[in-house]
Amino acid sequence: ICSLRGDYAGAINTAADGLASLGVNLPTQPTFEQAQQAWLEVQQALEQRGLQLFDSLPALHDSTLLAVAELLASCVIPGSFIQPNMMLLASSRVLALTLEQGMSAAAVHGLGWLGVAVAYHYGEYHQGFAFATQACLLAEQPAYAGSRVSVLVALDQVSPWTRPIPYALECAEAAYRLSLAQGTPSFACYANNHVVSDLIVLGAPIERMLRHPDVSVAGIAD
Repeated sequence: ICSLRGDYAGAINTAADGLASLGVNLPTQPTFEQAQQAWLEVQQALEQRGLQLFDSLPALHDSTLLAVAELLASCVIPGSFIQPNMMLLASSRVLALTLEQGMSAAAVHGLGWLGVAVAYHYGEYHQGFAFATQACLLAEQPAYAGSRVSVLVALDQVSPWTRPIPYALECAEAAYRLSLAQGTPSFACYANNHVVSDLIVLGAPIERMLRHPDVSVAGIAD
């Protein structure tokens, strides 16, 4: 609800309160050092085992741990707007939990947005693209399909560093269509913003760019 209102600080604070009730501490304004430490721990495991490890991890079934993973994951996108350190910290902690306890839709979301975070913080564009691509592949599995829209948006965001802009546009348009089908208006708005931005970079006719927000608003309203 907070994210739908654009209250991203409120979304992070609400998630942090929920985590605290489960015995998990999450700083609402993490330093870069805190975020980097979480990332370095995950990075070491990923370098040793590779992204293919996500295909062999067992599913996470513990309801409390699932709630922790989902609350951590819920901080990632709000963090991308107002607190980039949170984006890196929360996505890293989701994956740390995943490596210890097992896979979930929250883990797929976290992997995709960790790709955005490492590209943003470290300029690791190829690695970021690999993370987001792997997340999209995982999201094709029925158990993780709920994260497909979010990881398509992540792939759109990180891909222009290593792929042509039309590739990013395809990701954003796919995310928009799927978000409408799934009834997730917040992601429809995120995806639409990316579609228009990509069209601007591509030099698309202004009529197309002006028409797209109108069509999108109508689709979300429906």
